[in-house]
Amino acid sequence: MKDNRKKLLKETIVCGLILILYYIFVKLTGLSIPCFFHEITGFKCPGCGLTAMCVALAHLRFAEAFHANPLMFVLAPLLIAALGIKIAFDPVWLGSKSKAYNITVWILLGIVIIFGITRNIFGF
Repeated sequence: MKDNRKKLLKETIVCGLILILYYIFVKLTGLSIPCFFHEITGFKCPGCGLTAMCVALAHLRFAEAFHANPLMFVLAPLLIAALGIKIAFDPVWLGSKSKAYNITVWILLGIVIIFGITRNIFGF
């Protein structure tokens, strides 16, 4: 395995462990990181509901997870699959200098912005 892929795998494992520790903290204390955007503006940001979504997923409550953050509920498996492909095979098209990668990032950014606006207009 190349050094880049080893480094990405280590970073992924560390992030996973941090998420597991955060989940345990939330379950034990009932406290979670507040959304500062929501606190200041009263609007939901595109990431609002991620903690609730992850907790619901951990308990296999898929409808509740979807309701907490529909966009990330749909995108998370795709992003996890892309991360797995990147770690396992390191294809050129998933490299940060790839045109396909850059186009995908801009499309995802547009989707996130549109979701952030529409979830506040339509209340989901």
